[in-house]
Parts: sequence; C-alpha cells; structure tokens
Amino acid sequence: MDRIKAILDSYAAKVTGHLGVGFMDFQTGEACFLNPDDRFPSASTFKVPVLTTLMARSEAGEIDLDSLYTTQPGDIAPGSGVLATLTPGVTMRIRDYAMLMMIVSDNTATDILCNLVGLDNVAAKMAELGLTNTRAGLTCKDLIFTLCGIPLDTSMEEARVIFDTDSFTKDDTLYTDFSIPNDYASPRDMITLFSLIYKKGILSPAACQTMLDIMEKCQTNSRMPYNMPKDFDGKVIHKTGTLENVACDCGVIEHNGKSFALALYYNAHTATEDEKRILHFNDYLLADLTREIFDAVHGA
Repeated sequence: MDRIKAILDSYAAKVTGHLGVGFMDFQTGEACFLNPDDRFPSASTFKVPVLTTLMARSEAGEIDLDSLYTTQPGDIAPGSGVLATLTPGVTMRIRDYAMLMMIVSDNTATDILCNLVGLDNVAAKMAELGLTNTRAGLTCKDLIFTLCGIPLDTSMEEARVIFDTDSFTKDDTLYTDFSIPNDYASPRDMITLFSLIYKKGILSPAACQTMLDIMEKCQTNSRMPYNMPKDFDGKVIHKTGTLENVACDCGVIEHNGKSFALALYYNAHTATEDEKRILHFNDYLLADLTREIFDAVHGA
C-alpha cells in the first residue's frame, strides 16, 4: 500500500487542479485515498446512484424494467448520448434506457430514468447506504442549463438556439459550491458504492450482476481502460463523467485473479490556465494514474 500512496502523492504534487482518488484492493481489503471525503462535481458518475436506485425499485416491484416507454419532446436533454439526435417517439424497454445511460452516457435516457425513479428516492437510497458526500440533485438538463445560465423553464428549441449562437454566460458556481442543489460525489463514497455492488452486498446478487454487466459495456474508454497493457485480458467495469475542465471515472478492474476499485475525480476548474490548455489533459492524467496503480497491484 506504500507504493499506492506514493503514486497518489506524486500525482497530487504534479497538478494544480483538485484531485481525488479512492482505491480498494478486494483481495486484501486494503484501501488508500487522496482527499477521500472532499466533494467533487460528479458529472455523469451520478448515473451510478441512479442505476442503483432503479434496480432497487425494480426489486421492490415498483418499476418493471421490461415495461415500455416512448420518448416525448419534453424528455430531450442536451449533451452526450444519441436519443437527443433522434425524433421523439422512440419506444424502448426501461432496461434499454438504463443501458444507454451507462454505456454512452445518454443524458436524455438518464433524465427519463431520473423522472421515473425520482431524485428524492436516489437521495434516500444514498443516505440509506451512508453515502453522505453523494448527491444526485439535478437532472442532466437542469445541470447543463444551470451551468450555462439558462433558465430551467427554457424549451429545448430555445436552448438549441442559445447553444448554437454561444449566447449564454457560464455560471461556474456548481463547480465549487456544493451547498446548493448540485450533483456531487466523493472518492470514499464511490469506492463504498462500487464495493457494495461488486461484492453483491447491496440488493440481490442478480441485480448487482446486472449492474456490473451493464457497466462492463461502457464505451467511453479514454480514461481507466485506455492504458491497460497489451496482454490485458480482464474487465474494466466503470462509469465516466465529464464537464468542462472536469473528468471522473469510477469502477472496478479485474485481471489475473486480482480486482480493485478505483474512484478518480479531477476538477481542473481550480487549475491554472496553463494546465487547462493542455489538450485532453484530464483524460491522460486519469489514464496514466490508472496504469500506475494497475502496475503496482500486479507487481510490474
């Protein structure tokens, strides 16, 4: 664990932004953290608590994952994903919206599920688990509108014009003020959540395995999976999150009979302008950090 700590310390020293890391070795039970209980913008990693709550409500018989839902014009959310580019009227099973939410970080699918499960229920589930530094308080649409200073009652048609003409003023409050409605997480909380899912200590083993199977299919792979060695034949089960100058990735890496959880949060909003200008710095930082931790676990 001394080697892991040295890696975390070296990365903390080399960046000017706010870096948080959680690590847990599932074979030894040892853990190591950098800024473990600091709150970070969670970006799309907040979709893991949404998925967890969806599965909990499904197990309680409150939501049928095989029920059909047809997208409506009011469902459309800006940002990542595919549904916002399609004509409203697409009909899919609820489980398929969950798949889109997790593997391509589809914001429209996410907001449909947020409305279905209820953000209050997400908050209650996280509180039940003792995750005091995790909050899913805003839908994707509300988060993006707030960050861009766009009134929440603005229609997507009006918002598209605003986005296309760059006629908005950014509101950076959500990057640093976690006392207001916001989406945030901490490295320790996300390590706890992924540990519960991976060890099947939350919900039924089948529900936990469903979540793991979905997250194994994640297609946003420029961080944790990016620098794996050529002989890597394991699994990277994860969920990324991205905002301007914010990069996150959380999950579990399996290889050669070993497995460990990682929670990576980087808020470059607090970094120097020189650091922000480096192309894809956030991706490279988290990919390199993951590889060094991977090598330490496997004795490379």
